[in-house]
Amino acid sequence: EKEEAVEEAAEETIPGVTIPVARVKRMMRNNPDKKKNFSKEAVQAVAAGMELFLADFAKNVYQFTVDKKRKTLAIADVAECVRLVPRFEFLDGPGIIPDVSERQKKPRVQAAPAPSVAHANEIQRSLAAAQAQAAAEAAAAEAAAQAQAQAQAQAAAGGGGDAAAGGEAPAQAGEGDADGDQEA
Repeated sequence: EKEEAVEEAAEETIPGVTIPVARVKRMMRNNPDKKKNFSKEAVQAVAAGMELFLADFAKNVYQFTVDKKRKTLAIADVAECVRLVPRFEFLDGPGIIPDVSERQKKPRVQAAPAPSVAHANEIQRSLAAAQAQAAAEAAAAEAAAQAQAQAQAQAAAGGGGDAAAGGEAPAQAGEGDADGDQEA
């Protein structure tokens, strides 16, 4: 049965008409108000008329797109064409063309503006300050480590009880060393 349907559809092609005649015949049969039997020539004439109508409709809709200086045809262009061109008014019914007024009311989300030169310079200054602070903290940690190592070396050489026990005396000596106040 499928092969017969394919052969039937292939036989019903019309030169210059790209709409499938079998589909047009099916649409004509699905109309509850009309007769169910149609001649082959009648179906071909309806298919040719549909194709001419669609070509004209598409050209008119595309003109609305071009008038708005866009390259992409949108549903808003179709709706505007149906609303403004009198011969397409019959398409302006419920369920045919979606209502695009809701889409137009919604605010568009805009991308964040590109940062200005002043903003970029501020970011660079903040980054440089953070790097300088990190370098200062690293230098302070290095100095504290060296001071602690010196205090441990002095404690080991002197053999002092508190210094050998690791009390607060080495830390104070280390702090004094960092400030340059320690006596030699």
